Amino acid sequence: MEKHDGKAAWTRIRRWPASRPPASAARDAEGRAPRRRRATTPEARRAEILAAALEEFTARGFEATRLDDVARRAGIAKGTIYLYFADKETLFQELVRSMVNPVLGTLEAAAQRRHSGAHADRGHAQHLRARGFWGRGGRTSSG
Repeated sequence: MEKHDGKAAWTRIRRWPASRPPASAARDAEGRAPRRRRATTPEARRAEILAAALEEFTARGFEATRLDDVARRAGIAKGTIYLYFADKETLFQELVRSMVNPVLGTLEAAAQRRHSGAHADRGHAQHLRARGFWGRGGRTSSG
């Protein structure tokens, strides 16, 4: 049997694979360590997650999209998503709301510009919002 001293064995264990050196070893051409990721506001981070989710849901569909893929595309850890959204369904609902609300605002503004006080002229969008359609995931009280 071949004898190994403890130090040599420890050195072999501590070595990193060639494809993944430790973060402390990463340096740029001038020998500086890479910059840390800039801290973003919660609103900006939420917007980054929604943008990544839009790209993933568009590319893969709801069922095939995994939160791991959304996190990777957003450049964050998967757990960060759960700080902003309870689950994949909630993320999808918020994504739809964020896309629909500007459209509803535009429709309501156009209806108000018509200078008509009639309920019919306010448009279907305001009627749905008043009934709470968007607050219940797209379901009205009748179904």
